[in-house]
Amino acid sequence: MPLDIIMNLFSDLLIIIRDEFGNVIYPTDPQVLKYVDELKPIKSKKHNELVHPDSKRVYQILNTSYHEGFNTYYITRYVEITDYKKRERELQTDETTGLIIKKAAYKEFNEYISECISNGEEFSTVLVDADFFKRVNDTYGHLAGDYVLRYIADTLKQQTRHSESRPKDLVGRIGGEEFLVVLKNIPATVTLQRMNQIRESIANSSIVFEGQPINITCSFGVVHVPSKEIKLVPKNPEKIDVLRSQLQHTADLQLYKAKESGRNNVQIKRYTIQ
Repeated sequence: MPLDIIMNLFSDLLIIIRDEFGNVIYPTDPQVLKYVDELKPIKSKKHNELVHPDSKRVYQILNTSYHEGFNTYYITRYVEITDYKKRERELQTDETTGLIIKKAAYKEFNEYISECISNGEEFSTVLVDADFFKRVNDTYGHLAGDYVLRYIADTLKQQTRHSESRPKDLVGRIGGEEFLVVLKNIPATVTLQRMNQIRESIANSSIVFEGQPINITCSFGVVHVPSKEIKLVPKNPEKIDVLRSQLQHTADLQLYKAKESGRNNVQIKRYTIQ
């Protein structure tokens, strides 16, 4: 198929055609080339997905080659998947809090562990549980309970690095009133300080739902993995999945300890790779 026909076939798509020396022969519009050059990889995600910082459009890269006579041409298609990614996020998002759901949180947690192994970074796993939450539902109703959960979720997002900046902290809802937080590349002392700040912020907040003041506190169970320990973990999916389960179990034990210690406190433990 002649090259000019290929260009016409893809004229309505975002494509770049290069010759075997890497020279761009299509398109010739400098604005299109500038737009493509501005595309950035989506952080911590698939290598073949890019996003434009201004338009927020998401693209998937598809590469192929074409031979015409003695010439070889390399075609890069930028297929827009913005709507697909939006639907994907909606399916992974908890309607009440706006946080990612349990399954998505665990998948992302595994990715965090893999990155920390590669970079030799320390990290902390935190389980957060609302104290006496059943009393809120029983006293004020489930709508009030949902409002309180949203308040806790918003506080966790606002007081962690839950943004597109790097490194980004993971925050998800993994149970009724239980949340998961993963903090990368932060010492245990700083993690303890930040969790106590969040705990105090929630405990001292004035939550008002339909004119009714509601008081709530949270307990925190933390397990910290030092950088020298994470380097001992083999980087394979099975080992990472096992480590995640072990970290959650250890954090859960610390959370239980926080509950037994009167609630509204933070308990932390250093994790040693077995």
